[in-house]
Amino acid sequence: MAISVSIKKFKGVEYVYICESFRDPLTRKPTSRVLASYGNKKKLLEKDPDAMEKIQKHAEQLRADSSLYSQTIQETVLSRVAAPSAADRRPDCRTCKPAPYRLLWEQLGISNYFQNYRHNYRIGWDVDKTIFFSVVSRLIAPSSKRSSWLNKERFVFDFSDLRLDQIYDSLDILADRKEAIVKKLNDGIGRLYKRDLTIALYDVTTLYFESFIEDGLRRRGMSKEHRTQETQVVLGLLVDADGIPFNYEIFPGNTAEVHTLMEVVKKFSRDYGVQNVTVVADSGLNQYINLEALQESNFNFIVGFPPYIKLSVSDQQKLLDCDGWHWSSSPDDPRWGIKEMPLSIERTVVDKSTGQRRPVSLKATCIATYSAKRFEHDSQELELKWQRASDLVARGPAAVKAAGRSGYRGYGNSCGRPL
Repeated sequence: MAISVSIKKFKGVEYVYICESFRDPLTRKPTSRVLASYGNKKKLLEKDPDAMEKIQKHAEQLRADSSLYSQTIQETVLSRVAAPSAADRRPDCRTCKPAPYRLLWEQLGISNYFQNYRHNYRIGWDVDKTIFFSVVSRLIAPSSKRSSWLNKERFVFDFSDLRLDQIYDSLDILADRKEAIVKKLNDGIGRLYKRDLTIALYDVTTLYFESFIEDGLRRRGMSKEHRTQETQVVLGLLVDADGIPFNYEIFPGNTAEVHTLMEVVKKFSRDYGVQNVTVVADSGLNQYINLEALQESNFNFIVGFPPYIKLSVSDQQKLLDCDGWHWSSSPDDPRWGIKEMPLSIERTVVDKSTGQRRPVSLKATCIATYSAKRFEHDSQELELKWQRASDLVARGPAAVKAAGRSGYRGYGNSCGRPL
């Protein structure tokens, strides 16, 4: 750092400054800045012949006195910032986004439920407002409970009296009263519109924790987010044909998703007394023992089925027969078709309760589809995998071994030998 008096000439006129030369900590390049500006040198000397000596003395003081130097830096920076006055300053903006959610909250009867809960259990803080705040914060700007609480002033609604410990306490209420709250929500939804209870769509996901410590619920398992080393829970969600949830269940993180379906579906049927239900799920949930349980409970089901090659030879022949196919086209797909045929499934499974193998017999309808667009896509993918597999074989056994478990390892070479 070097502080000195500098005289600069602009259009033939000399101006006096105190400047500082220093190395920029970000760019690491030498630069300079003006600490004080005194204006026209000629006019300064006309007013005070000793002006230059006084300016030089001021520069020496800045070099010697660190507090004076810091004060000068601060004044210089602030003089370049145009801060509005208090009268011109724009007030803090607040959002009224909770308004429509609050209206729905009250229409569903949730507000009355938590107000009654507070009265019955003589709780000293506003349970309804606290839980509504947590819900609406999650909908509008998802974040941690603490982060939401720190930003509670952003809403037009008055949440200023909420305390963070009460928000955490409300989580225990939600956990303890989960079944009653879900029932209240479904009753409220049923009052708003005629709900179709005959279609139930089911799926499973995993929710991981930034933790490696297992307990009764948090376990390591097959993570859909590829967080295999961290603990997780398994969430099973049942929704209606409009995508509105019926219910959800939380399972230990090491629970296979195929073991979650029947618990959720049977509970739904028991709670709402509905028998004629069609359960829709993907192929990850179509374990034969699940399908048998659905069939025995008189539930209809639509599930993804294993690939064509897993059908029996006779069923494959029936499927490939041209009779029974219905063809059409669309702007997105030049040719697509659909075919239905009866399907009898005879399999042997291991009964979890006894550990013994036993037969399973299912009567179902196979719905097969064909898409020219998908056929073209799959053909290109298969050709690409074949080329990669052929390249591996050509490079020798070491290359095949180094490829690990890549999908194209399953292809044979030109001699028909598997990789």
